Amino acid sequence: MQGRVRRTSLGLGNKELLEENAVLEAQVAKLEVELQAKHDFNHKLQYESQCLSEMLARLGDKEALAVAKQGAMGHVFLDKGALQQDATKRHVEVGTNRNRVLHGITRTLKTLNRSIADLEMEAREYDRLSAFESELVQRHAWLKAECDAVELKHKAELQARKVEEYNRKRMMDEVHVQLAAKVCTDC
Repeated sequence: MQGRVRRTSLGLGNKELLEENAVLEAQVAKLEVELQAKHDFNHKLQYESQCLSEMLARLGDKEALAVAKQGAMGHVFLDKGALQQDATKRHVEVGTNRNRVLHGITRTLKTLNRSIADLEMEAREYDRLSAFESELVQRHAWLKAECDAVELKHKAELQARKVEEYNRKRMMDEVHVQLAAKVCTDC
């Protein structure tokens, strides 16, 4: 009876279940570390996105201020015929500056769009990892329940063997006492 190994419905012994449970716990811990790294990266991208949005707003304010200054300066220079060439020159400079600002905004928008795409991809990966983690947690709970059931069954069998051994010893003692009494009465 001792040579026989108990197996679960999966065909795994208690030791194998405990080993598989330990492996699953290690995988869950590794996934939690990866998930935390993904969260940190996601927060970093959100912060960068917010900074870029604020920068775009500031650039828009600067552009509006530059246009207003250009308009004010244009009126002053138009009133003065001698300074009209300077007004044209400043208008070209403002236009050039405006083009530079617009080019910077375009680059920033492209970067922001890439960051948003990355965030969406990270969100999908997070959802996938969350589902996988949930599945692992459920499997872990099921394996723990299996291990507990096997352990309870093992304890019950051990208790039954102890009772059986106790009864066998008690019967042997009774037989020994009866034989001793019979030997004494025969003497």
